[in-house]
Amino acid sequence: MKILKLFILIHTAIYVTNSFAELSINEINAASSDRILNYSNENYPQPGGGAPWMNINFDDSSWKSGDGGFGFGVGGLGTDLQTDLQGKAETLYIRQKFIVSAADAAKIYQLRLQVDYDDGFIAFVNGKEIARKNMGPADAFGFHDQPAYNAHGAGTPENIYFPDSSDVLIEGTNIIAIQVHNKGTDNPMAIFANLYINSSPEIQLVNNSDTWNYFVGLAEPSGGIFDPRIIEYHPLHILWGDSSFNDSSWSSGPGGLGYGDGDDATTVNVQNIAYSIYIRQPFTATATTNSLILTVDYDDAFIAYLNGYEIARRNMGNVSQFFAHNQPATAHREAGSPEIITLPDASYFLIEGTNVLAIQTHNATFDSSDMTIKADLSVAGSPSS
Repeated sequence: MKILKLFILIHTAIYVTNSFAELSINEINAASSDRILNYSNENYPQPGGGAPWMNINFDDSSWKSGDGGFGFGVGGLGTDLQTDLQGKAETLYIRQKFIVSAADAAKIYQLRLQVDYDDGFIAFVNGKEIARKNMGPADAFGFHDQPAYNAHGAGTPENIYFPDSSDVLIEGTNIIAIQVHNKGTDNPMAIFANLYINSSPEIQLVNNSDTWNYFVGLAEPSGGIFDPRIIEYHPLHILWGDSSFNDSSWSSGPGGLGYGDGDDATTVNVQNIAYSIYIRQPFTATATTNSLILTVDYDDAFIAYLNGYEIARRNMGNVSQFFAHNQPATAHREAGSPEIITLPDASYFLIEGTNVLAIQTHNATFDSSDMTIKADLSVAGSPSS
């Protein structure tokens, strides 16, 4: 059988060549929070390391879609979300793409956002905030569980003007994104939005009754910690495993990684510091329909992801179950006997070009004397095998 070896090597002397790949690693301790934000520029702060949810390159393929307006408890809605929102979430996130010509993108006119809402909102075009109501000062971050500061009943649309349309619009595909906040989870909630270039004649860019993608705010839509009990992921998808995730601040070293047994190429001693180690490695591959083979040695547990999607796990709960950084493994295991796992469905996530193998490894106890993660990924065989 022809074997294609991918360079995703997390060292073990038993089955890896003497050239070790560089891996990114991260120790995550009990101090993490979904309130950690990046204030690296003067604009709206960003959570997490992936593409912000209000940007054009954010992947909203897992979001639902429906006709605007959105909400519950008011008339005229295109999509009623009472079942999704009432008593469950303070927030709703919606996105819609629209096309702008080169000539219109260059025009120095006002943008006019015509919006009707209950109770508050923050609106963005191509990631830049253009308007808000009842959500504090401009560029103040609105958390998914943050209620609107004041109540406001829908029924009378408002016009809000952004001074320079050329400052936010680009030629081609653009995105409008709006996070809607309720004063309380049992109150009515609504958002209706139209966007115009305030020229003569006026140019309509977005219609509130068109189809939008939406995400109920039971978690931050791009980064932060979420509660897996109230979100369905089949399979589990994590942002830090995507190729677009920025791991430039992570440490790096050859695999395998761990401590305590004297067999790790890179020592990462997290004893009495953290339950877990997170590792990533990009690699180039050709898309395939063949099964993948994951050969992994570990102490005590792991979840492996390909391009952010779960492909295998051991001793860390059920398939598609999110596992927090400070959560102990559910069982003990000593490294030394690599396990070979055939992944018939994982090839679905393999793409042409750059891919990422990412693994989170957990100890069963905080003061464990050792920890190890070593892994290889290969294609089971060519179509002609």
